[in-house]
Amino acid sequence: MALSLIQKNFSNYSAWHYRAKLMPKLEDGNGSLANNSYLIPLDTIKNDFAMLKHAFFTDPKDQSPWNYHEWLIQQMTPVQVTGTS
Repeated sequence: MALSLIQKNFSNYSAWHYRAKLMPKLEDGNGSLANNSYLIPLDTIKNDFAMLKHAFFTDPKDQSPWNYHEWLIQQMTPVQVTGTS
């Protein structure tokens, strides 16, 4: 629901906030928590960054997508390289 509200109006702060609150609580198809460790799937992150890009170009002065962007960056865990081939 929050996603469709955001796509209709990138300036909807409440929808961005709602999305950030729901992301860690999304369930997978089996009804179990998919993000029990607050890990967001990479595809979701990529899609959200694409949506944010559109929001930034639509109205760069609007703080709503920038606030969500900051939250999304904070959710990303660093990638650790364990070896090279």
